[in-house]
Formats: sequence, structure tokens, C-alpha cells
Amino acid sequence: ANSKTKLSNEKPDTLGNKVIQIAGGYNHTMFLMADGTVKGVGDNTYGQLGDGTTTNRNTLVDITEITEKVTKVDVGEQHTLFLMADRTVKCLGQSNLTTTTMTPPTGKTLEVIDIAAGKYHSLFLVHIIDQFSNREIIAKAMGDNTFGQLGDQSNTNRTQPVDVHVPTGTGVITKIAAGDNHSIFLISSSGIGKAYAVGRGHKGQTGRETWPQTDNINTIEFINTWITPFFNVHDIIAGGNNTLLIGKDSEYHRTVTIGDNNYG
Repeated sequence: ANSKTKLSNEKPDTLGNKVIQIAGGYNHTMFLMADGTVKGVGDNTYGQLGDGTTTNRNTLVDITEITEKVTKVDVGEQHTLFLMADRTVKCLGQSNLTTTTMTPPTGKTLEVIDIAAGKYHSLFLVHIIDQFSNREIIAKAMGDNTFGQLGDQSNTNRTQPVDVHVPTGTGVITKIAAGDNHSIFLISSSGIGKAYAVGRGHKGQTGRETWPQTDNINTIEFINTWITPFFNVHDIIAGGNNTLLIGKDSEYHRTVTIGDNNYG
């Protein structure tokens, strides 16, 4: 999850049909093309390649089940997420992850602006827009919640998106990232970015301040970097069982890693 590579900074309409983003999963890989179409290769047991079959592929195939323009793609173990140009989201693969419909509050509209796929769960960064174009930014999640990785203060698996609980006064979510069984949120308050985590912590990947630091948690908590309280996080990346924070303290640009280090 979260293993994406942007191959060009040129505008898509100047590229022709080139690859502009790659999402590599556990056993399948997806390629977003400049024209908004997608290609895939690898495991297709659950139809996660979207070619209308469940046949595994060792050469690239066109995704025929998604016909609208795609702006981003991400992959889990058995599912593929597609962020659409119309700010909706679609999912192919494991059936308990494919109902991604989100209903806005009465009198408001909803736009999905980012997606992240964990092993068996999905995260969505969402804008709720009122009649005056005011925007409220929230996160939603669905899928496996065995370790509390959905952040809804429960351990109940969800087949439809639910709200991630963000403690009052924490700030505004600006980015999401999903590991195997943990979720990371970049939250901004007064111009300072801080990272928060939820879910499985057996390798220390949630960076808990409180003991025991390897406990699983179902409510998002601040990731303690142990560097400085002034560490301003600019970006977050979630690996399988590790977490990467990129930012700057009062003097230096820093990259902080926590979690699994079995392979250095």
C-alpha cells in the first residue's frame, strides 16, 4: 500500500498516453495513464485488475470495468481503489470493500479528494461542501478493523465508509496513508503539521507516546518522534509495518522512520 511513483511532472494533456502513476500492491500492480485510463497486471483472483475476469495476468491488460477518467489509483492485497475525475471513488476486488458510496449531509455535497489502500482496508479524504462553498475536511474508512485501523473507536469491520474520529481541537486532516493494518493521518494546526496514527502497533509503527507502545489502538493518537516538539511534518508514508515522516524542525530537514526494521 502507498507504493506509488509519479513518473512525470508534465501536464497529462501534453504527454500523450504515457504512464503517470504506478501503484504496486502485494500481488498486483496498476498503471495510471495520462489519458485517465488504467492498466494492470498480476493476481486477479477477486477481479482486482478490472478486466472483467478473474484470470491472473502476467502481461498488462486494460481495465474495462472503469470507463470514466481516473486521477489516482491505489492497491491493497485483494482490492484496487480508483479516484475518479468527478471526485467519487470506485473499488474493484474483494467484495466487502467495493461499496464505496458516501452520502453527504442534507443540503451539502461531498467530494473525495484522496484515497489510500491498506492490506484489507481503505481510507478516503473527503470534503463536505455547504451551499456557501464552505468546506469541512474529514476522513472516512472502511474494511477490516481487527486492529482498530479504521479509527472509528471500534474494532468492527465495515463494509461501507464510516467517519474517522478526530479528537476536537486536533486540527485539519491534509493527508492520509495506509499500511498493512495501520493508518496514518497528517493533521495541520496553526501552520504546523503533526502525524497521528491508529491501528496495529506490534512493530511500533504507530509511534505511541504512552506505554505499552506496541498496543493496538482504535482512536487516532499523536506520533511522538522523540526529536523536538517543533518538528513540522510535511509528508507521511505508510509501509506494511512501518511509518515514514518527512518534515523540518527548528534547524534541519529530517526524515523519521518508526516500526519494522527486520531488513534494515
